[in-house]
Amino acid sequence: MSAARSYHMDHVLSAALLAASSNIDNLGVAVAYGIRHRAIRISTNLLIALVSGGGTLASMAAGESGLGAGISHVSIPLTTALTVGLSVTAIVVGQLAGSHASGAISKRQLGITSGAIIVAVGVYEYFV
Repeated sequence: MSAARSYHMDHVLSAALLAASSNIDNLGVAVAYGIRHRAIRISTNLLIALVSGGGTLASMAAGESGLGAGISHVSIPLTTALTVGLSVTAIVVGQLAGSHASGAISKRQLGITSGAIIVAVGVYEYFV
C-alpha cells in the first residue's frame, strides 16, 4: 500500500503545486480588482480558466515527448483539471479578499495598494 500509494500521492502533489503556481498571478490580479470593487464576470473567469488550462495541456503534451511531464510522470489530465479549478478559485477568492480588505484602506491608498499588488506579482513571476 505505502509504496504504490505514496508514489501516486507524490504525483498528485506535484500536479497540485504546478497548478497552484500557474495561478498565483490570477490571485494577485483578482485581489487588485476586488480592492477597486471591480467585478470579474463569471464568463470572463471561465474564459481565463480555460485559456490557462489549455496552455497547461498544450505545454505538458509537448513536453511529454521530450523532457518535463515525460520524466516526472505527472498526470496531464489531472494537472489540467487542477489548473482550471484553481484558476476559478483564485479569482473568486482574490476578489473577495480584496473587496473585504478595501474597507480598511482609505480611498487615496486604494490605487497605490492595487498597483503595488500587480507590481509584486510581476516581480514574483519574473524571479520564480
